[in-house]
Order: sequence, then C-alpha cells, then structure tokens
Amino acid sequence: MTWLRHFAYAAALCLPVSAETWKFVPECQGDECVKEPTRAADAPTKSIAETGGWGFSYGPLPTREPGAFPNDDMMTEAIQGQWGHGGRDDIAIIARMGAKMVRLYGNDPRFDGKKFLDYANRWGLKVVAGISDYPYEHGPGKCWTSDLNCYEAILESYSATLENKSFVAHGKYHPALDTLVLTNEPDLKFTGDGTWIAYD
Repeated sequence: MTWLRHFAYAAALCLPVSAETWKFVPECQGDECVKEPTRAADAPTKSIAETGGWGFSYGPLPTREPGAFPNDDMMTEAIQGQWGHGGRDDIAIIARMGAKMVRLYGNDPRFDGKKFLDYANRWGLKVVAGISDYPYEHGPGKCWTSDLNCYEAILESYSATLENKSFVAHGKYHPALDTLVLTNEPDLKFTGDGTWIAYD
C-alpha cells in the first residue's frame, strides 16, 4: 500500500491547477518595490583601503547606435535616469549586489556631480572618479603638444572640478569620494619611453 500512496501523491503533483486555485503573488508591485537608502547624504564613510571589497566600472552610455557620445560624464543630472532613483536606479542595484565602490571615467568640470555623490553615499558606495582625457588630449595646453608637461592642463581641470562638481564642501572632500585618478589607463597613453600616444 505504501507504493500506492506514493503513486497517488506523485499523480496529484502532476494535475493541472486552475488560475482560481493557484495564483502567483509577487512580494511587491510597482512603487512598493522601490527601496530607499537609509543613510544620510553626508554620512561619514570609511575608505576602500579600510573596508576592502569590490566594485563596478560604470559607464552606461545611453546610445542605440555606434558612434561618439557628446559627453561621457556619468555623474551629471543628464544621466540620472540611468543611475538615480526614479529611473533605472543603477546605483541602488550595484549597492544591493554587495559592491563597495563605483569607478567612473569621464569627468566634465562644467557639470555638478553632487546628486550622484550624495546618492552613492546614501547607499554606502565609495566613488573612484577620474580626470577625463580632455585636458590631456584636447584642452588648451594639452600634454602631448607641450613636451608632456601636464601641470597647467591638469591644474585647470582639477581646480574647476573641485569648484563645480561638489567634490569639496565646507573645506572637506565629499564623503563618497574615495579616489581621484589623474590619468585613466596610462599604459595606453604612454609608450615605454614615456612618449605620449596621441589619438587625434
């Protein structure tokens, strides 16, 4: 009789179930699924050197066709639909995956980055930003036309970044900012003997 009970149970599992008797109910729907970070935008955050961990390189250029994008600064409000609350909310997704930092490459000093930095900090993410290639390759006093003397070009770019991007407030760096990389991918820009590789 034991085998008969097992057979009856197995057969019952295979019976079709109508929509009236079984219905999938998601844990949340629509706006209920949106999770808000609990930290304050100016909450102190330990550096990556202290916490360790891993992160994402972040550059979600919203293009549908191959070609150049007018600006690669992902911290701007123009890209908030990608990274921010009310849009795709990439920062929240990255934080929920367990990452500790997000690495950005483009950096246009003309645009403020406070909302991005605040939002990253609210999720407990550190930001590793980079000075873009513009002052090296395209700006006034670009390095590869001035015997690789980058001082003036980088001073101008970094000063504007500090002033306009909210990297500094009340005499301190923003708590989300962990590192500012002076040159992205230097091994692709300089040859072994220190010669600048121009891509113009």
